[in-house]
Amino acid sequence: MASERRTSPRSSTGPKRGRGPSRLAREAVVLLESNLDDMTPEHLAFLLERLHDEGALDASLAPIVMKKGRPGQALRVIAPKALAEKLARLVLCESSALGVRVQEVERFVLPRRVCTLDTEFGPIRVKVAERPDGKVSSKPEYESCARAARKHGVAIAVVTRAAQRRAEDALS
Repeated sequence: MASERRTSPRSSTGPKRGRGPSRLAREAVVLLESNLDDMTPEHLAFLLERLHDEGALDASLAPIVMKKGRPGQALRVIAPKALAEKLARLVLCESSALGVRVQEVERFVLPRRVCTLDTEFGPIRVKVAERPDGKVSSKPEYESCARAARKHGVAIAVVTRAAQRRAEDALS
């Protein structure tokens, strides 16, 4: 049995096979950036977690070399426009940043959805995306697989493979 949840602004129905070329959705978002130094890895991880919890669509860090050859991290956050100030405030409160650059940008996104598939380890959430050529790809969600692996005392890779096989069966 499969149940579904769409992830905005995408739409689709059921975990079915692609039906030919799909249109790319275009959406306006903001890109927030800041260069960070003097932060521990644990604090950087906490910052990324908080950004995601508060609505960031994506948040990432990349190593950079800063002034005087010091190591640092380039923070990049993609977010809905409505959350730009809230997330910039979060970066300024939770990091060593002295400022946050903000740019309005557009991005193309694939139609995608999240469905829940029954596996031998219980229900697992799977992301399903339709590629521009009409092909469909899927990826079991980490948290869902991790929870099932802990519950059943097996490696997460075992749960992930089972969920991926189930998704491939459902999509073919």
